[in-house]
Amino acid sequence: MWVDGLDDPLRGAQLTAVIEQTGNPWQVIAQAASVAIDGVAAWRRVRVVLPPSILGHLERGATQLHEPIAAVGRIAQVLLYCDGRTPLVEHWPFAGSQVGLAVYNDDFLLARQLAERGLPLLSGAQYARGGWRHRVGVEIALNAQGLEGEWSQLDVLAMGAATATAARLTRLPEALRGADLRFAIYGLAAASPSADYLERQVEQEGQRQGLAFSRASNLPAEACAHLGRLLEG
Repeated sequence: MWVDGLDDPLRGAQLTAVIEQTGNPWQVIAQAASVAIDGVAAWRRVRVVLPPSILGHLERGATQLHEPIAAVGRIAQVLLYCDGRTPLVEHWPFAGSQVGLAVYNDDFLLARQLAERGLPLLSGAQYARGGWRHRVGVEIALNAQGLEGEWSQLDVLAMGAATATAARLTRLPEALRGADLRFAIYGLAAASPSADYLERQVEQEGQRQGLAFSRASNLPAEACAHLGRLLEG
């Protein structure tokens, strides 16, 4: 099992903030910087989504915006909202930084292009809504490799997930405890009977302890690295 933030217990797992389109691009970027600076004090990971006007300025050659955006990217992950595909991907001005794209719908070609370049991508209708915020207090990942059909062991894993999350919550500042609780399952085929069973058990164990879990399809890179080492072992 991987539990986010055991070494940094006073900050929540993640904040995602969509910046509203207000004023000129400099004002938008300044607002993003303010959200990022304030966010990292309370959250381990901060993602800010810039409105589509910023990508439009970049596509029209506004190179003077490169450094301010990259500077925000040194504090938080920055996603440029894109209404479709953009030629900027072919000549990405933010190589080596935490700057990627956010799109409305899944786009597998764009996802592959960005993955080849090591750039982040988010997809979802919520990223088109200026002012939208999403807070995740605790994230956990469960390694269920080899537990297909092992119902009693899956029960134990679910109980451990709920107990670990409850313990993690007690360390968080009270203002952050209302944020979402997310878990992901590794090592079981998606939608398999065992994966569905484990998901139900985690949710039920959470309810017994007053916790409302939601399942995530992905988790941060450190979770993948940790579970990868377990899967190799």
